[in-house]
Amino acid sequence: MLELASIQGAAFDARSLDDLVPEDRPLDVDAQLVQLIRRELVRPDPAAEQRYSFRHPLVRDVVYASVPKQTRAELHERLASAGPGRAAARFHRDQARNLRAELGLPGG
Repeated sequence: MLELASIQGAAFDARSLDDLVPEDRPLDVDAQLVQLIRRELVRPDPAAEQRYSFRHPLVRDVVYASVPKQTRAELHERLASAGPGRAAARFHRDQARNLRAELGLPGG
């Protein structure tokens, strides 16, 4: 769950996590978030329902870096396609393209 959240950035939307959960490995997003809150890895945003953030930027950075680049590219592309907003979709599409270029893959 942390890996999926890290793709969105330091702050993330629980509804978008549902779009990233692999069909072959279903997760209960709400239950996972409760566990992450208890472990003090993430915290809910009191001003926005279904919004969370990593408690420390280094946690997000380490988790994000641990995700293979090709997987990161695929997840960014899925987020861009899910339509989280024009600016966010552009950001995720750019991230996917940059990662593919680093890997020498088509679409980079």
